[in-house]
Amino acid sequence: MHGRIVCWEIFLTVPDGWQRRLDDPRTWWLIILIGLGLRGIGAFISPLSVDTHVHATYVINFLGSGDIALDWGPNRNPWNPLASNPGAPGADIGATYALWHAWIGIWIFSFGRSQTSLHVAGFVLSLVMMLVVYRLTKQHFGSHVALRVTAFAAIQPALVAGSTMAMNEDIMVMLMALATHGLLTGLKQLDARQWPVGWSYGAVALVCFGATKGASMDLVLAVAAAGAFWVLLVHTPQLRLGVRMRAAPLRSVSFILAVMCGLMLMEAVLNPSPGWSMAWSVRHPERFIPAVALCTLVFVGLWGAVGMFALPWMSMVRRRLHLGPVTERQLHLLMIVALPLGFIVLMNASFWAYEGSIYGWGVVKTAAVYMHNGRYLTVLLVPLHWFFADVERDMIQSKQVTVVTAPLQQRMLPSNNLVRVGTLATLLMLMVPASTALGVGMTFHPDAEQEHVADALGDIIEPEEDFLVVTRTYASMSRLYLYHMGVDPDNTANITGHWRSMDTAWDHELLGFHQSEHAGNLTGVDLLVLGSEVSAEGPEGWLLLDLELPDGWRIYTSPARTSST
Repeated sequence: MHGRIVCWEIFLTVPDGWQRRLDDPRTWWLIILIGLGLRGIGAFISPLSVDTHVHATYVINFLGSGDIALDWGPNRNPWNPLASNPGAPGADIGATYALWHAWIGIWIFSFGRSQTSLHVAGFVLSLVMMLVVYRLTKQHFGSHVALRVTAFAAIQPALVAGSTMAMNEDIMVMLMALATHGLLTGLKQLDARQWPVGWSYGAVALVCFGATKGASMDLVLAVAAAGAFWVLLVHTPQLRLGVRMRAAPLRSVSFILAVMCGLMLMEAVLNPSPGWSMAWSVRHPERFIPAVALCTLVFVGLWGAVGMFALPWMSMVRRRLHLGPVTERQLHLLMIVALPLGFIVLMNASFWAYEGSIYGWGVVKTAAVYMHNGRYLTVLLVPLHWFFADVERDMIQSKQVTVVTAPLQQRMLPSNNLVRVGTLATLLMLMVPASTALGVGMTFHPDAEQEHVADALGDIIEPEEDFLVVTRTYASMSRLYLYHMGVDPDNTANITGHWRSMDTAWDHELLGFHQSEHAGNLTGVDLLVLGSEVSAEGPEGWLLLDLELPDGWRIYTSPARTSST
């Protein structure tokens, strides 16, 4: 009996222990250091992401020729998804990714055209992101909340993996933090009877958002139009809607979200284009509607509640909504979370619907394969936790009788059970190993194998030669650009790469017996690369080279090339 009492007492003291540890700034500094350490280690051992390789190719081609183009064809071939087409239009994207390309270009121009330069760029970008998040959060909510939010950004698994693979998620987090900062600054200016010039930060951030992620300017304008309509509804005295919207914030946000989604869908209907997943999806609602439902469930339920550390604050938000009208700050923060969330869900659901149709997959299988796309939700990390911080402060200040041992700004967590401390501690204990697995474990990513193959291919290929990569369908055309930096980093050798799915008659094309539609001609290929999943061997007469390659990968040389050497 005594033993049971002791065990029960120990169980009851665990939350208090968590409270003490999570109320200690040193705990949060440790989390930040762990996140930085994982990013630093991962930068040395992880491959670059396929997206980073593609955009590095754009930059390298621009530095060499002045053209912002992909010389081996667009990374999407909507007319023949199982093959690449170097001669197809659509590879030149102009200034669509101007900001992201400028960042990559600075590092490549200054430190050389290598994977190391890009890995260092990704790590430095993480440092800049954390500094920006800390400074902006401190300005609005104090140093302790700033430390907490920065720690979340440091240890969030998708951001850790994105940094190690030199992706652009950290820029997106910064831009959303700047936009949210401008929103709150503008509200302060309105309260002081000044022009809300801070809102211009949001407009600049929105343009930069499109110039980083490559979103269509028409879709960016749809978000901007919805945001402008929201401001008009809330801040036009003649309409007298501001008070009613604060009394029903979820209904108000749902309304403006529906407006934005309607504008996006209208754009897809009126201006369709080949290969645009949204335009395809609006014409195939039987796939699109289930994809939207599944994407909402996965993104909000998994990536939002767990991956964004939102779960410990949900009961607090529910209690705040039951207390009465929210503040104007909370209403706007809720809006700046909801609009990007709707944009991300709609865009990703259309991608799931379209991509699954190409490969003959159902929506559920497509979602399972592309589950990692939930990383896009990390853009909401700062506004979401600023909303929680504002609700925290509001709830504490609204207490009629309370005993507060220290001012709010001196505590890492509120002391009156507003946050489920045990849930938060559990999430943190899950995120550290998850971030470690993603940050360090990326060295086992299949793309790492192709980077090694690309280096080996680069050692033997000659200027003016062509090569063909054959892999499974899911590897896709875009992964062909994993080879560009390995075989032609200066874009001066006039080498052409081709890709085929192993499900095509690629061997017949090599021998000149067949030519795929909307695809490059393979009769001039000099070197053949077969992926580890390809069971077939090279065509008759092609010589297997004795090279050190990852298990299962093979490189063959053509008969003509063999005889000439």
